[in-house]
Amino acid sequence: MSLKTYDSMDSWTEDIKLSGPIPELDLQTGDSLQNALEAIAKEFGKINQLLEKELFPSSSTEITAANVKYVSEDPITGSLSGEALQYEGSLLKVEAVRQDHDVTLTFKAADFELPAGAKIASSTVNISGQRDSGRTEIANHTRNTEASMSIAYNRFPVTVDSRVVIMNAAGEEIELRKSVVVNSDKTYTQETPYEITDRTSQAKPTDLEGALKQFSARIKSLEKRATTNG
Repeated sequence: MSLKTYDSMDSWTEDIKLSGPIPELDLQTGDSLQNALEAIAKEFGKINQLLEKELFPSSSTEITAANVKYVSEDPITGSLSGEALQYEGSLLKVEAVRQDHDVTLTFKAADFELPAGAKIASSTVNISGQRDSGRTEIANHTRNTEASMSIAYNRFPVTVDSRVVIMNAAGEEIELRKSVVVNSDKTYTQETPYEITDRTSQAKPTDLEGALKQFSARIKSLEKRATTNG
C-alpha cells in the first residue's frame, strides 16, 4: 500500500469517500468526508440557533451540551453507541485457494484493532457445506480467530458463519456477526463487513453531549471504512 502526502487537511478529507449514502444530510455514496463534515457543521449551526432563539430565555444561566436533553432517534448513527461504532467497517476475511484436489480455505475473524480496555470474550466460526456421511458441518472453531484448512471440492459451496463477542472496559458486550457463502470455482479473497449488535448501556444518548460524541465516532467510522475500501 502506498502512502500519500497531503499539503492540507482539506486535501486529505477530500480523498476519503463515503461508502454509503446519508439521505438525512443529502449525502450520496462517493461524496467526500469534507462534504460530510460541512453538512454536519450546518446541522449543528441550526441546532445552536434553535437553542438560542426558541428553547431558552435570555436570562438563563450557562447552558452546556451535557444538560440539553436529547430525545430524537438519530438518523445518522442509528442506535449504535460510540463504543459500537468503533467496530463499524470491521471485516470477516475469507480466502479460498484452489489446489489440485481440494481448496485451501483461510479465515480471519478478528483482524482488527481493539480499543484500550476491550478484549474478545468469545469467537466462534462454524464452517458447513454439502453433506458427507450425513453431516453438513465441516469445522467448528470455538476459540480460534483465524485458521486454515483443506476442504474437498464435493463439500462446496460452503458457508462460513462467524460470531465475535467483544467486551469493553466496562464489561459490556458488543457482538459482531456475519455469514458468507464460498464457492470453489475460483481463487479469491472476500472481505465482508460485520453486522453489529450493541448491548452496551450507552446505545442511545440522552443529552446533546452524548449525541455529539456519537457524531464524532461516526466520522471516525466513515474515515475508517473509506480508508479500508480505498
